[in-house]
Amino acid sequence: MIPGTYDFYTIEFRTAFKGDPGAKELKDVRDEPYNNWHSVGEHFLAEVMPWVGKGNNRHPRNQRDHDEMYTIYRSCSYFGWPKLSVAMEYYERLLKADAEGAFDYRGTYGDLSNNVRHDFRVVRVVISFSEEVTPITLPETASKT
Repeated sequence: MIPGTYDFYTIEFRTAFKGDPGAKELKDVRDEPYNNWHSVGEHFLAEVMPWVGKGNNRHPRNQRDHDEMYTIYRSCSYFGWPKLSVAMEYYERLLKADAEGAFDYRGTYGDLSNNVRHDFRVVRVVISFSEEVTPITLPETASKT
């Protein structure tokens, strides 16, 4: 992490509903103890930030958003964007992809094993990191060995 103060918007998620592929209704799991809010990572963002091109010409469809997101990630280990409007755009895309089942659990051969739906929210994050180097003095016995 690079020392400094960072102010950006990120998207958080939690699992809302789970169910077997044949279930008529999905089970609400929002109140289960392990189900906390987490910052989205590359698994979710890869679905809504597609890459285009082939070979050496492969690149993100929206290079500016991609660069802004990774600048923040390299600085403070969070995926996010400096503008709320950009975060809202990807929030809408995540909602659509989740409704279409893009994040369902699948087995080794791509067979659907669990239907999963998520709650998403956009949050503003302000983080401040500082770095302080303090020299220490070693005892005399340690420095002679």
